[in-house]
Amino acid sequence: MEWTMSAKFTKARMILLSLLVMFLWGSLFAFVKWDMLELGISSKSNPFDTILFAGIRFLISGLLLSVFVLLFKRKENPIKAVFLSKKSILAVVAVGVVGFALHYSLTYLGLETIDSGKASLIKQAGVLIFVCFSFLFFKEDKFHWGKIVAAVLGAASIVVTNLDSFSFSFSYESLYLVGASFCTVIANVAFKKLSGGASPIAITAFAMFFGGVLLTVLGFSCGGRVSPLTGESVAIFAFIVLATIVSYGLWYSIVYQFELSKLFIIKMAEPLFATLVSVLIPSLHAKLGYELLIAFVLVAAAVYISNARFHKKEEKEELAYESHDRQSGN
Repeated sequence: MEWTMSAKFTKARMILLSLLVMFLWGSLFAFVKWDMLELGISSKSNPFDTILFAGIRFLISGLLLSVFVLLFKRKENPIKAVFLSKKSILAVVAVGVVGFALHYSLTYLGLETIDSGKASLIKQAGVLIFVCFSFLFFKEDKFHWGKIVAAVLGAASIVVTNLDSFSFSFSYESLYLVGASFCTVIANVAFKKLSGGASPIAITAFAMFFGGVLLTVLGFSCGGRVSPLTGESVAIFAFIVLATIVSYGLWYSIVYQFELSKLFIIKMAEPLFATLVSVLIPSLHAKLGYELLIAFVLVAAAVYISNARFHKKEEKEELAYESHDRQSGN
């Protein structure tokens, strides 16, 4: 049984929804740091406190998203569609282990020990490399100069955003974020190759829950603890859970249909939104400068160039792929 969407994503809709996901992920970058400050969680005192916090986030988010899938997607029989297919099971395991458990273990450990600006720059390393070599993984992901130009513009936007954050040292903590960046790429490639005809939102829900279980068990069994909650920390955490559910539910539904290289170029807007939202949270002591405006212009140019059709050949290839995609039910 193949999963089909009631309304296909158009390219314009894909770009807008992807930017919404980047806004949510960027805001999560700021809100997670804020909640960790409120709860007194520090990887310097006990790194497993941080991992436990990440585990609770994805355990609850994955559970709620799974309940949503089971209640509102019953006609698609999501459990049967996912767990009666070896490829779909592998997608759940790969995304759960690499995309959630390993990715966020590394991210949360690096998030506190490295300046946020530098962290957001390092986390795009794997994405930039994939954009340039995506054609090696997916035959429909054609190589053309526009993607390279877009990748350069995206990288420039991140550099501009973080002009005040640079130091030229490279610590072992930086490796956490480099590793997390490649986890993002691996998880997305695995999802796209293994999801088959199963519902992408169902795979996302089960993978998120599985990853949350792994993180929670690891964090708690290794001595991780979370301080007693306050009213403010609960409110922040509620937003974190809601934004996690919406952003990942949307993201993997979009990944299911579109070229990863183009989506990853849009992903370069994530640090911009993180900076923008951080400015609005006094506890984070972030500042807003002219660099952000320049960075937004660069990202907008990157998104346009990566999605524009400059040659008739490119247009014919893309239309042929979209036609094949519709006929196959993807």
